[in-house]
Amino acid sequence: MVIVDSDVVVRQRSSVVAAPIREAREVPSRHQLLTVALDESSEVIALYDIVVVAKDTFTEYVGDVPVDVLDQVKVGLRARFDL
Repeated sequence: MVIVDSDVVVRQRSSVVAAPIREAREVPSRHQLLTVALDESSEVIALYDIVVVAKDTFTEYVGDVPVDVLDQVKVGLRARFDL
């Protein structure tokens, strides 16, 4: 999962908005435009499948999303929510 809420929101709330990470081959073709590829991986961030998750359900911190991928996530979220 990739948390797509701002740091301020994450600190203040008990739940966060997150997007799952999926294998690119598992993404239906109609949703491919709402994905962001992870660097050097066959995985994508599935912005079409955003969920609200309780923070205490996360068990492991893997790391930060690279800045260039984060920029693509921001563009994808704008497209997802028609902003």
